[in-house]
Amino acid sequence: MSAIVIDTVIAFAIGMILSIGFHFYFAKQKNWEEYFLSSIIAITLSTVISISATTIFFWNPDDFVYDLSITQYLLPLGASLLILLGVLLGSVPYLLISTAIACLFSVYYTGIAINFSNELPAWLNMFITAVCLWLFSGGFYCISGLSPFPQSQGITPALGIIILTFIGMAPLALGISAAALLGVLIVAYVRSFSQPINQDCAIILGYIIGWFGLISCGEYLLPCFVIFMMYYMAEASVALFRKIMPLEKYQNIPYNTTLYQAYIDGAPQQNISSVIWLTNLLLIVLGVIQVNGDNAFSLPVFAYMFCAWQQYRTIHWRTPKQTLKETNQEVINSIKATFASVFQKNDDNQPKDDK
Repeated sequence: MSAIVIDTVIAFAIGMILSIGFHFYFAKQKNWEEYFLSSIIAITLSTVISISATTIFFWNPDDFVYDLSITQYLLPLGASLLILLGVLLGSVPYLLISTAIACLFSVYYTGIAINFSNELPAWLNMFITAVCLWLFSGGFYCISGLSPFPQSQGITPALGIIILTFIGMAPLALGISAAALLGVLIVAYVRSFSQPINQDCAIILGYIIGWFGLISCGEYLLPCFVIFMMYYMAEASVALFRKIMPLEKYQNIPYNTTLYQAYIDGAPQQNISSVIWLTNLLLIVLGVIQVNGDNAFSLPVFAYMFCAWQQYRTIHWRTPKQTLKETNQEVINSIKATFASVFQKNDDNQPKDDK
């Protein structure tokens, strides 16, 4: 155990030192700082280099359940540089295409895929897995409205994977990689208060974290990873749902999350921060417990319900504490009011017959 702790601390320190160095270096480049690209390059390069360096040093293929070579493990992570190229080209289509190529490469090169159905051919399961990874990466765009939020959602699975490594349920190389990422994200989290990351950086960060999910899938740890990321998934799904609803106030996806809506409604910053970290702490505990779970569904469903409850309490932070019956009634009334406003808007847009 002591050797694992020392190795984890070394990986964490390397990630933190590299991240600090890259942040300071690129911050001095005025032409980069103007477009917030210093954060994008610093996070991407420090993550890829620190994880690669520590993984090469601590690599043990016998520690993995899924048969992976070191190139199969690291090259999909290096594909994040392809997404960085899409960012530098400065066009949304380039970014989407480069992210899609990186996701397809990751799945087909590693051979790891989610078995959605035994009736489906292997290539189709792999393709759907790549699409899920692409959506997971793009979903970080949805939560980029409140700057430290994307970083905090990366810190959660990193801590969870490190704990799983300590109890012998995850490969050491994966835990070391998570420790290196944790060092990078802590620097990025602190740095975000003076220089927020933008949506493009959030997508790169989403891909890197999704890569951890892909490796976790091969190690039969996907339900644990899903629980670690449940708050992100809940927020991203709410942001997308509000975008679909034809209401003008919810047309900007990064501002549709409950946390951002609570923030612009005047919720104290410390309240929002405490909600994020307390929820993430519980998700880490649930994710670790899931290792010995009887099935892959019960705890993830409970985690989503808890996150939905936290979202409701966050966006209604002015409302005094209610009983469960009062809360349910208010949720129903809120849904009715939303659909009523949508139908009212559609009626107003209908052409009226001339009398």
